[in-house]
Amino acid sequence: MTLDRYSEIHKRHRQVLSNLDAGHKELCESLKNLHPEEAFQGTRWSVWDVIKHLDSEGFVDTLESISFGPTHMFPPFTNRAEKLKTDIEHANETFERFRKLVEGLTEGQLLLEATPANPNNSFPKLNILELLERLSNHESNHAKQIVKTREYARAFNAIDKSVTIIKMDQDQPNLISSHVLGLLKFADYVAATKDMFKSLDGKFAGVPLTLTEDNVDEISSRLSREAQSGLWTLICVSGDLTSLESDCLKLAEKYCDKIVIQKAKDLSD
Repeated sequence: MTLDRYSEIHKRHRQVLSNLDAGHKELCESLKNLHPEEAFQGTRWSVWDVIKHLDSEGFVDTLESISFGPTHMFPPFTNRAEKLKTDIEHANETFERFRKLVEGLTEGQLLLEATPANPNNSFPKLNILELLERLSNHESNHAKQIVKTREYARAFNAIDKSVTIIKMDQDQPNLISSHVLGLLKFADYVAATKDMFKSLDGKFAGVPLTLTEDNVDEISSRLSREAQSGLWTLICVSGDLTSLESDCLKLAEKYCDKIVIQKAKDLSD
């Protein structure tokens, strides 16, 4: 290795360490005086979710193994099919282990204390049986969540990375089908004019993007990028299309790989 090459690597190495130190210092500052209740608030990314996301123990373990042996490389990040298969198999293995453990518990073990009382969230003291009674429907509850998520992933044409356009009834803007109400509830981003948002007040949970003459191009391209990244995006327009809304649809057709237009109130609903 040449001296210049060594110097360049050393410089980049020091910069990595500097970035790591600065980033961790910033993270620690951001967590100062964090109230436990505050940490779990948020619709999609609470502070706790971010902390869990930043828990890189597995990454560090693999990096150590590559650096000192015996691992030679990280597993491929892009093989989603294999990762999904592995994760489902792991979930099934964990369930079988869990069920076998529960099935083999004696009466005495079932009555052992498992959790202390937590007055902060009204959580009572529980023995193992009481705890298991609470947990026994856990997978069932999440199965319903998965069914609903898959339903709306199909409704948003998520695999095709589409942006959904909702055309409101110009005479009855508050008349919205239950299906479209679901789309509004599950959308990550909702774009509309200021007047349209008045009709949508309380009907959506995602990030609102208010269309104006100055930002319609920016928002249209942003929605395309968000859809490409896998997020669910909506544009709500009036039935008689204002000039601003018309411009927005033209730009959506320009920027987006695919758009899907739905009426807010279907006759079949």
